[in-house]
Amino acid sequence: MNHRRAERPRHSISSRPGERLKVPFVSSLLRGELKPTRTLRVLLALAASVAPIACRSSRPTRPVSTQVVVLGFDGADPNLLSKWAGEGKLPNLARLAKTGTFRPLGTTNPPESPVAWASFATGLNPGGTGIFDFLKRDPATYLPELALVSREKPKFLFGLIPIKPPKVTNERGGVPFYKAVADAGYKTTVIRMPLEFPPTSLPGGKLWSGLSVPDVRGTWGTFFYFGSDLTQWDVGDTEFGGKLVRLELKGNRTETFVEGPVDPTAKSYRRISVPAEFSVSPEGNAVAPKDTGVTGFALSSGSPLSFRCGQSAGSMFFKRRRTCAFICRH
Repeated sequence: MNHRRAERPRHSISSRPGERLKVPFVSSLLRGELKPTRTLRVLLALAASVAPIACRSSRPTRPVSTQVVVLGFDGADPNLLSKWAGEGKLPNLARLAKTGTFRPLGTTNPPESPVAWASFATGLNPGGTGIFDFLKRDPATYLPELALVSREKPKFLFGLIPIKPPKVTNERGGVPFYKAVADAGYKTTVIRMPLEFPPTSLPGGKLWSGLSVPDVRGTWGTFFYFGSDLTQWDVGDTEFGGKLVRLELKGNRTETFVEGPVDPTAKSYRRISVPAEFSVSPEGNAVAPKDTGVTGFALSSGSPLSFRCGQSAGSMFFKRRRTCAFICRH
């Protein structure tokens, strides 16, 4: 499950000869707020990926005598954390800092999350990890594409029958420190680690991938906002990686489409869409997507979607089944 470029040099972490490069102690904290309205609003997150995002190995490990926990916060300002902890606003972090270790660390150049996370995990500078940005350019077309993973398309016989599966490769070079710890026989658990897709195999350990897991559309998580409150000027792509889709109620029902992955059997660029239907309760105080059992303001658990690839007869051979989550508000 671990695909890496062996030829990538393993440089020591330095920005100039003789100078160590400090890397950030980071992770992601996201906050969101939904304001009540009288309009129909549905948020859809395509949460499925194109391959496993976690791995586990049953290899025996050494007996546990001392445990070490490392917490990382993406983009957290150590000065603000110290200030708020001293003011009693962050009692749990203050306790951890007092009983453990809290140190401000520098960042990479460029100071971007995937670049810094790669250096944090491996001890290499960007020249060693090969991660310089979220995106990279295709030298043949100069078009941007995802830089954290590379993908090979599947192959089909007569454009109908799959004969070669797709392949996804982790573009981060180097060996992460938790891999070295696991190889030494220590029990290791890594949760939501960026740049770990496909996940690194940890002997006797567990790993749950974080940032760099693509969704079914091949992006870092495209959300859909379906709403009857949107005007014709609101619809389309957003600056935050989402799509706004206007809904028009017909009685207590409305229909739309969920735009999914690119059809791998098509010669030209074409995304596959599936129909979606939402209904409002007779009381008018709840909305739910069809066949999900969600009512009111709730999150569905693994609503299935089946994207049919190919045209006519080809669709009988190949489907892409994924799950999604709906958050509904009326």
